[in-house]
Amino acid sequence: MAPPAELDTAQWALAQRLTVRLACLAGDRTQAVQASLAGVREQADAAHRKIDSMRAYAIGKHLDNTICREGLNDFLAAHDLDLYEPRYTARVTATFDVEVYDAGNDYAATSMIRDRIEITSEDEDEVRITYHRGLDVSDVQLAQDQ
Repeated sequence: MAPPAELDTAQWALAQRLTVRLACLAGDRTQAVQASLAGVREQADAAHRKIDSMRAYAIGKHLDNTICREGLNDFLAAHDLDLYEPRYTARVTATFDVEVYDAGNDYAATSMIRDRIEITSEDEDEVRITYHRGLDVSDVQLAQDQ
């Protein structure tokens, strides 16, 4: 049987009621799915916090010498967590006495010093040096033994 070319008033009212009912059901399902996803997200977040807490606790036990570093990393590896690889940072200040030849004045001597001092690292896997061009050049004066 083919659908009617035009809906009468009763059919039109029924179609509207069905459409509203289907829209309400879809909205209810959407809210239920969103609530379920929120619950799953909360559970996942709680699990991540617990794992982070366990890792921090184990590292703390290593730092207070309760467990050795090898034991700590064995534990972390067994639970598929990042290994403990401590890093140390330091600010290093170096003092140099530098003699500059063929500079026209103290400004030129300062520029020549800044241009020629280079900071490098031989073993970049274990020591990384970040040089910020913060070289302080002071007390530039003409050498007295000329």
